Amino acid sequence: MSINGRIKNSTLLAKTSLRQVALQLAETALIAIATDTAIKRVVRISGQHLHLAGQVYKLTDFRRVVLMAVGKCALSASVELEKILGGALSGGIVLDLETHPTEEHLFRYFQGDHPLPTERNIEATKEIIKLLKDLHSTDLVIFVISGGASTLLCQPRDHTVELERNILKELTKSGATIQEINTVRKHLSLARGGWLADYAYPATACALIFSDIPGGDPSFVASGPTFYNDTNVFQADFILDQYHLRERLDLPSKFLIETPKQEKNFSRTKNEVIVSNLLALEAIVEEAKSLGYRPIICDTKLAGEAKQIGPIIAKVLHQSPPGTLLLYGGETTVKITGKGQGGRNQELVLGALKYLESDELILALASDGRDNGPHGGALGDENTLAQAQVLGLSVEQELADNNSTYFFERVGDYLKINPTGANVADLILALKSH
Repeated sequence: MSINGRIKNSTLLAKTSLRQVALQLAETALIAIATDTAIKRVVRISGQHLHLAGQVYKLTDFRRVVLMAVGKCALSASVELEKILGGALSGGIVLDLETHPTEEHLFRYFQGDHPLPTERNIEATKEIIKLLKDLHSTDLVIFVISGGASTLLCQPRDHTVELERNILKELTKSGATIQEINTVRKHLSLARGGWLADYAYPATACALIFSDIPGGDPSFVASGPTFYNDTNVFQADFILDQYHLRERLDLPSKFLIETPKQEKNFSRTKNEVIVSNLLALEAIVEEAKSLGYRPIICDTKLAGEAKQIGPIIAKVLHQSPPGTLLLYGGETTVKITGKGQGGRNQELVLGALKYLESDELILALASDGRDNGPHGGALGDENTLAQAQVLGLSVEQELADNNSTYFFERVGDYLKINPTGANVADLILALKSH
């Protein structure tokens, strides 16, 4: 069984047959959501017609075809799009986290920062807005929107980037959901919450969306820069009050931004989700069946506090028959009470660890390869717990200190995954041997 691939330390991790199966299934998921594969699946040119995820455009109807890509999938998607479009592509802007590509491209590239916004994110976003405002009714713009773009599309009106950073830090620390965080983000920037589509009008636009939002609601991916936004400043204000941020940060009375509400400005933009966590989970299902396991997709919008969700999954697995594979996609939260370092996937596995039986395993990974730090997630089983006991590590103590990265580095059961260029939130596999 070959498991070498995107998980770079899989050979070291594959100490048991159950671990080998789990790692193989994780690899299958990462392959399924590969950005270049997704673009090739939904984009093609046939004669003078451009096919974009079910939408068809006659190239001779347009003066220019412009690319506008933002997020963790932006660069890899744009490189593939450029190969397909060739001379039909007039140019564009790509904003991603990767270092500058060494080869020349038809698009301009900007490197931004994540997970918190910076001044260079603001400057790159200004360039995006400038180009979109220059579009005409005879232009076609192809948007690529993916996770990470909320942070990248930073364009304050009446507040500083430092204030926005502090708001996001406090919301995350308080355990706010991604929907709550992105509702606030929509009203902190002149480039989220529909603004990009608004600027592009009256050009024709098609947005290819890589969804990292639990449940796949595309209007929250990257805080919905190409969607008409139904939320308003009062809802964002309520969330700030709900988490007591106005008092804690001494926020100004008026700084939130209302999103554009002229519906006609969205009439020429089509939004198409081309990748979500369901694609990854369905790929795991097929592979697991071929290996003789009984896979069950339990949830595609998993939410809740990571260290509480882990034990729940472990208990369900314990009650399941041999050969069961429980699958989850979504995004849990970590309520920070300690001073350690960790990520929600590592904390979920750490929380589950003491509830696993000898024939059970849980693996959780961030599909972008980064679980709030250098590692992509973790796996846990009886070997993990035995090694912790040898090293004198306390599961309870490290959980209390939110120190899951330290724990899994010591026992050696973290997942080493390079940035994948994809992002469909998190994937959790809970496996029981035959």
